[in-house]
Amino acid sequence: MSHDLYNSLCQEMLLDLCYRLGLAEEQFCLLSDTLLAAMSIGELEDKQKAIELMAAYSQSLQIIYADFLLLIEGQSLLFPPVPALWQWNEPRAEEIFSATAEKLYSIAEAMECKLRIKLAEKEPRT
Repeated sequence: MSHDLYNSLCQEMLLDLCYRLGLAEEQFCLLSDTLLAAMSIGELEDKQKAIELMAAYSQSLQIIYADFLLLIEGQSLLFPPVPALWQWNEPRAEEIFSATAEKLYSIAEAMECKLRIKLAEKEPRT
């Protein structure tokens, strides 16, 4: 494979990961709205939905991260476990759920930052 073709392929893969992170951010927005509803209204249905959305968001990020590691060297990340439904009854439930969502979002932001830096490095210099 020629060097130019390899660079083009890498750039397309980097752009694809950025796009997928953008889609994951939409998941995070929906998760945030549902999490706020679960915290303020306290309906069991909202709590279950928040857990489902958090699990889906975490899984999306883990899949993106697996592809991310193919392009960018990095250390292994530890994704936080998704809290269970019973944890809504804990005294610090809101803190637990918020901290998990924030950690997942921080992972997504860190990946996006590294991807943008790598894309900037790949841009042709004039």
